[in-house]
Amino acid sequence: GFVGRAVVRSLLADADIEVVATGRGASAAIAAPAARLAIVDGVDLSNSESLRRLPGDLTHVIHAAALARFEGSSPAALHAANVQVTELLMRRVAETSGHSLQRFVYVSTFGVHDRPRFYDRSRPITETSPYAATSDYGRSKREAERLVRLSGLPHAIARLSWIYGSDMRRGSHIRVLHNMARTGHPVTRIDFPGRVSVGYVDDVAQALGRLALAPELEHHTFLVAQIGRAH
Repeated sequence: GFVGRAVVRSLLADADIEVVATGRGASAAIAAPAARLAIVDGVDLSNSESLRRLPGDLTHVIHAAALARFEGSSPAALHAANVQVTELLMRRVAETSGHSLQRFVYVSTFGVHDRPRFYDRSRPITETSPYAATSDYGRSKREAERLVRLSGLPHAIARLSWIYGSDMRRGSHIRVLHNMARTGHPVTRIDFPGRVSVGYVDDVAQALGRLALAPELEHHTFLVAQIGRAH
């Protein structure tokens, strides 16, 4: 995916790292394979038999695969893609890499927080802000986070802001919001603060790599965004 491709690029910039990339269309997504990159193509993360194709003895896993739709996805589809897939992947990692794994990084979203109705909008969201997901997507990621915390795996959870970059998909949050604002969609006129937290994809990828590789972490959950606001 969009973030996953950037993570691979970022990790390969370190000459000492060997990367295994996987997904249903990993070969097509990664345009320039490198000597230290092994692509396990065509893996369906929702299928336990397909997951057997993943290698063992992994030291770090960055799980960035998700169904991230601003609109148009059913709660059942979001639960299957974001919760069940995460559970299956962690089970496979525990079976084949439990002895070698140093950290499992789960890529989550600011959307597990959103903002309660009477929340002070002048206060920034932090890792300890209340959970008030207003979308089925946010609720599915919150449930997946819960499973990660209960898994027993050494882990870090990275809650991403809205991510942008030149090759983001047409249905990304930022593209959808841009089109809604450009066409004067009613949602952009009713109780909308006009400010969101954002992150440039290459910077986010670098942050995810640091979370994976850091010898020690002071916390288990991190918000990942640029300093400042986009209007």
